[in-house]
Amino acid sequence: MLLETVGVLVRTGDWLAPAEEFTTFASMPLDAASEFLLAHCLMREPPLWLFTVAEQGEAMIPEDVLEALGSVFDPQRRENFLLMMGRKVDDERMKAIGAAGEEFVVQSARDWLKGMGRLDLAADVCWLSLHSDDLGYDVSCPDPGGCRHRLEVKTSGPKPGAFSFFLSRNEARTGAADDHWSLVAVKEDLAGQLFVAGWLTGSDLDPFLPTDHGGARWESVRIEIPMATLRPGLPMPAHQHGKPIPARTIDLVPEPSASAGCPEPDPHEP
Repeated sequence: MLLETVGVLVRTGDWLAPAEEFTTFASMPLDAASEFLLAHCLMREPPLWLFTVAEQGEAMIPEDVLEALGSVFDPQRRENFLLMMGRKVDDERMKAIGAAGEEFVVQSARDWLKGMGRLDLAADVCWLSLHSDDLGYDVSCPDPGGCRHRLEVKTSGPKPGAFSFFLSRNEARTGAADDHWSLVAVKEDLAGQLFVAGWLTGSDLDPFLPTDHGGARWESVRIEIPMATLRPGLPMPAHQHGKPIPARTIDLVPEPSASAGCPEPDPHEP
């Protein structure tokens, strides 16, 4: 029943047969087949404790689960396997809340501009990462002073006192070369609501970036900074400084539609 539930076996009438992707099991070594099957089951229906492994290791895993895994792995391989699976499920979750965080910043910027009576500028806020991840930022946003801000949005979980995120070399390079680039920090609270925790300039990130050594070159880095490091509000003049944008719940994760990104061009404009 379990193997059928997780899609390993497929029922045809009164018969159960391996799903197509598992027909090679018979040719695998037993330990490799066991690891492959276990990884599939964990990712198909991730248990709650798996979401804690990336941050807390084995601390939150029930004893009976650890004992059962001990029949498959030695302690070192068990730890490595669980860490790999924890990071994988955490990556999937962070992709989901990352998209929600970008949408939240787009809507927050539009709401602020509308509140200032600038409906024209609110309509010009553009969610560019819906179309490309290669620009080094996610959102293009004008302000009433005539500046166009380029916002790289990062979303972090509810860990208290700290904000953690991954930064690519391209994002760091874009921020270093552009005075109107900012990293906007969106935080998820324990209730699953999002709020803008603050922002950083490209130069604010310099102390946290690694350096290349010889033939080794960094392409992505995980950064954790104290929440007190963040500048308040959004990086637009007079934007609610010292007051976080009110949290709102965003469902995870309906796929964002292309219409949520940039406004449609006006065919009458030159």
